Amino acid sequence: MNFFKKLFEKKEQVSYLGLSEWLKAKESELIPNDMVEGFNSRLSELNNMLAEEALMLETAELMNDVPQRIMQIVEGNKNEVLRRLQMFKEWCKQPENSKETANMVKESEKQLVELSESTKKAFSILSEFYRDNVKQILAALSKYEDLFSEIAQKYTNPKLTAVYGALKILDDRKEEDEKKSLIVKRKEELFEHADKLKSKKSLLHIELSQLQNNHGLLAAKSRLHEFREKEAELQNKIREFFSPLQDAFVKYAHMAVQYEELLSKYAENPVSAFGADIKLDALSAIQGIRQSIDELGLKESKLEKTKQALDKIEDDELAAIHKDYANLSKLAGETEKSIQDSSVVKSMKEIENSLALIQLAETKMEEDIKSILKQIESFAEHDNKELIEIMNKIKPVTLMP
Repeated sequence: MNFFKKLFEKKEQVSYLGLSEWLKAKESELIPNDMVEGFNSRLSELNNMLAEEALMLETAELMNDVPQRIMQIVEGNKNEVLRRLQMFKEWCKQPENSKETANMVKESEKQLVELSESTKKAFSILSEFYRDNVKQILAALSKYEDLFSEIAQKYTNPKLTAVYGALKILDDRKEEDEKKSLIVKRKEELFEHADKLKSKKSLLHIELSQLQNNHGLLAAKSRLHEFREKEAELQNKIREFFSPLQDAFVKYAHMAVQYEELLSKYAENPVSAFGADIKLDALSAIQGIRQSIDELGLKESKLEKTKQALDKIEDDELAAIHKDYANLSKLAGETEKSIQDSSVVKSMKEIENSLALIQLAETKMEEDIKSILKQIESFAEHDNKELIEIMNKIKPVTLMP
């Protein structure tokens, strides 16, 4: 921030951090405290005067011969005037420093115009009945105008305007700095949280790897793999037996309605149908196909292949395969269930769920961090613009004698 010092050449050396105090000192030089105190003293006198005149109006009474309807209108307008005067008097509280004084003077014209516009009609009515009271109140308000006008002239100073302009920017920057501080703090919190998530994820991966290599789990998976391989071998044999008979199953199903549902299932998926055929009713159906083979209307080439497939099927062999397949399916199912129900696998699922949640949190955090960094970048651009504006504003102040 040394570029501020260049503005002061050899007269003064002021850094950015000391700029606020320097400006306040210049403000005191331009607007001495005794001037503010004098303004407050005169403002207090006017407030007391206005309060007294308002009280006089409030306690003033109408003549007895005024009609009731007119009396109600007059009282309504009196109350409105008193209310507006009280609001104005509350606004005219004594400022604590020259800056507040300057703000009051700047706002005074608006307040006086608003008071005049809001009471013009009421004062016009009241002047018909309380002429002296209205005259005194308007005289008091006129003195407010004189006071504000006099002080305004003292505040009409380019250097003082520059001081207040620079101080306002610095005051506004306090809010911006607080916001920036909160955002920077949030960024640090996000980075810290990201590091914690990264560490937690690393530990969870280590724990998951240990569980995946659990001796009992690996042994159970090995048994399941062995069961599934043998099961697959038997499934291939089942297909070899029944796939060549698909057309025969379809045609015989139309002839023997008692086997229609069963043979339709075998024609569609022989492995699934064979596993579900607990009593192995397919053997009876196959016997019927053997007896009616020439009546099925199969083409000669298909007929020969069908007969060859039927010759390969022996009841005892098929029954043994059925038994082995049922046992293997049961063992594989039980083993798979025991694996899924094991504490090791349950722990693995919990870790996987935690990792999924961490992934979601990291994704959201990446978006938040991008947003935060973008805000910090915009703050930096805004800071540069404001610093240039401050430099331009305080140039006339640095030329003060």
